Formats: sequence, structure tokens, C-alpha cells
Amino acid sequence: MYPIFKRFFLFGLFLQSIKFYVSSVILVTKKITNIIFLD
Repeated sequence: MYPIFKRFFLFGLFLQSIKFYVSSVILVTKKITNIIFLD
């Protein structure tokens, strides 16, 4: 029972890190496009 919970916990951490990475990449690309369009 315990290894299954541990696997789910690690999978949850993995999903959270993916969400954080994707949101940060989107923010950076928005800033870059804003800079390009402002010039």
C-alpha cells in the first residue's frame, strides 16, 4: 500500500513542476513578444 502512495506523491510533484515550468515559459515568451512589439 505504501509504495503506491509514494508513487502518487512523486507523480503529483512531477505534475506540479511541469505546471510551474510551463507557466514560467509562457510568462517569459509574453515578455519577449511585448519587448519585440514595443520596438
